[in-house]
Amino acid sequence: MTVAFGRTRTLAKLFAETSKPFGAIAVTDHERDLLARLPVTEIPGIGGRRAARLALYGIRTCLDLARASGRLVRNVLTKFGYELWCELNGDPVTPIRTARTRHKMIARGGSLAGKVRDPLTLYGWLVRNVERLVEELHFHEVRPAVLTVHVSYFEAGSAGGVVHLDVPSDRFSTILEAAKVGRGRAWRKGKVATHMHLVASELRRQSSWQQSLFEDADPRADAVAGVKREVNAELGRFKLRSGATLYANDFYADPANMHDGCDIRGKFCF
Repeated sequence: MTVAFGRTRTLAKLFAETSKPFGAIAVTDHERDLLARLPVTEIPGIGGRRAARLALYGIRTCLDLARASGRLVRNVLTKFGYELWCELNGDPVTPIRTARTRHKMIARGGSLAGKVRDPLTLYGWLVRNVERLVEELHFHEVRPAVLTVHVSYFEAGSAGGVVHLDVPSDRFSTILEAAKVGRGRAWRKGKVATHMHLVASELRRQSSWQQSLFEDADPRADAVAGVKREVNAELGRFKLRSGATLYANDFYADPANMHDGCDIRGKFCF
């Protein structure tokens, strides 16, 4: 752990870099000396491109940026750069957040651990990723109004399916049904899938949920979800998982569940 003290948030972050790892520093009277030794790229948010623009005006170190004209910095780096300039000069304009900024979206997924052509295998990955996504929704106490399923393919273009939920929900069964629709829209028959991502967006917090839009009560589903959370909290993440994949063959073998895109063998349907 490294601890730093400075007049502003930006200064403290810069000075902390000079003491890592496992250090501590309090800067009260030698700010300028330290700033003169640090290139502008040490400032969070200033990368190679912004540094190149500043270099045209002879600004290469943090001290150069602090001594520059505020108007010049605003013209080169817009409002973002001007706020950094203020911070470097001891004017605390960037707030210290005591709580994490709200998510605009939450995503779960990744590699399919190989090349997947079998629809049932892809469905298994879908269920797994839905579980991971629902866990994250519960942790952050949000409900999505939109779910997107994105699938990448080997030697073929990726595809995505966007589903608008009737009501914002964090219930496993509701998210899974929406994910099935999204997966169907993202499926490229005959192609080999390599990656899958589920993205929950238009997130709603409890204070913004409309009571009239709540899902219908489902005591059984809520009880099952509660048991899963308790068991996993006691024994470890995902020790108890959904059995949704166990019913895939039976569900898709029923002619009543067939629609366009169904496997000709009648075993699985998108």
